[in-house]
Amino acid sequence: MIRFIDNQLNRSHDVPAVLYYLIFLVVVAFFLSVFNVISYDPFSLALTVAFLLAVSAITNRIFSNIFRVPANVESVYITALILALIITPIQSYGDLWFWRGPRF
Repeated sequence: MIRFIDNQLNRSHDVPAVLYYLIFLVVVAFFLSVFNVISYDPFSLALTVAFLLAVSAITNRIFSNIFRVPANVESVYITALILALIITPIQSYGDLWFWRGPRF
């Protein structure tokens, strides 16, 4: 019995478990924002997650090319989702640090 449990644990990896848990937390946060349990707009939460995913993917690609190492896709998602759960969602487009808005 111990050998069976040990074999099952050796086949499982921590990275997918962490990724699925973070996805679960972001989905729960999204639904809580839809039902006004938390005070964030669901659109701003989704936009923040999308922005962080894009920035993490671009940064990962740049550094993998600079250091000539294979890119790890799962680490991109884990990094972006951790940041999405830590950072407050944007309230306006001006919260994106590079956005200057229309000039009149």
